[in-house]
Amino acid sequence: MKNYIFLFALLLVALFASPVFAQDDDYKPNIYGIATADYRIFGANREPAVGSGAVSNTFNVQFNLFLAGNISSEWKYLAEFYVQNDFRFQQGINSTSDYIQPFLHQLWIEWRPSDAFGLRFGQILLPFASFNNIHSRPNLYWFIERPFPYEEPSATDGIGAVRAEFGNLSASGVLRIGDGLKLDYTGYIGNTDRRILNGFDLSSTKTFGARVALRTDNITLGLSAATNLIGDRDSVAQTNLTLLAGDIKGEFGNLNLIGEFIQAFENFEAIPRTTGFNSRNYQSGAVNQFAYVSLGYDFTDQWLAFAGFDFYRTNEIGARYANNPALRLAGGINFRPVDKVIVKAQANYHLASGVENPAYFSAALGCVVSF
Repeated sequence: MKNYIFLFALLLVALFASPVFAQDDDYKPNIYGIATADYRIFGANREPAVGSGAVSNTFNVQFNLFLAGNISSEWKYLAEFYVQNDFRFQQGINSTSDYIQPFLHQLWIEWRPSDAFGLRFGQILLPFASFNNIHSRPNLYWFIERPFPYEEPSATDGIGAVRAEFGNLSASGVLRIGDGLKLDYTGYIGNTDRRILNGFDLSSTKTFGARVALRTDNITLGLSAATNLIGDRDSVAQTNLTLLAGDIKGEFGNLNLIGEFIQAFENFEAIPRTTGFNSRNYQSGAVNQFAYVSLGYDFTDQWLAFAGFDFYRTNEIGARYANNPALRLAGGINFRPVDKVIVKAQANYHLASGVENPAYFSAALGCVVSF
């Protein structure tokens, strides 16, 4: 709470300081947002929700409101308020307050004296892999049901922890290293609290990580690493994670490519000087692997078709996909009737993964409005 009060104070200073520097529209606060709604159908109700069990067909709403601006030529700020309903109400988990979850998603101030170097402080959405912002920006890409690690609830047990999500301090920049070739870099530290999204209390989690990416005019190749993520598993144990990821993004005329691979090394261990630890409930050296690739093709300015493939497997004892990987084929279309409205349709086929996980279909229809 103290951190948020301090950040709010910084934001207020930024808002009141802007008119001092304002000589033109560059320093006026900018308010914009995204509203999205979708209806999802799960064949045979096979989609697992948080914890265990299945969710029924469900209607989902998400709303993002942004406040951004420049304080001076070297200082800028951003605040994001984020509201979404959650699949958890399908299982009656916790109270009514969990059905619609409003929270301050981002709040930061950045000092950037040059393109080559800048510092950002606050509640920061991290550039781990390529798509960490998908969960809060559904209009960025063409799908409705997002790749496994970015969906809430995830389609795989425990995969929600397989990414570094938030930080509090980052340094970043863009370096020109050749004709048409650039190097993007970001290093970060801080907390990565996912408690409000998936019901697990990871409020004590810390993260240290970095991402570098080589970029040309039409392709980006990135590498990410994060380590020392420590979260309370329960009253007697904690989880340590090391994350590695590679990602690719390409634009080739009307054809667009996105993809990434994440590998997470998890270690469950007893909290020191705590009694009652049951070693049978924990495993040292569990590995989660995730891969996603998707192609989108713009037929016109209004119509886009896409196809994608998801892969996830784990060696964690007792996990849903401990013995067989989760595989999903996806495809769909986007229609843009006007500039800031996108209507989306998506169909998925979840391949059979052993006797316990038979094949099933899921589908979704949604609309995204930007303003």
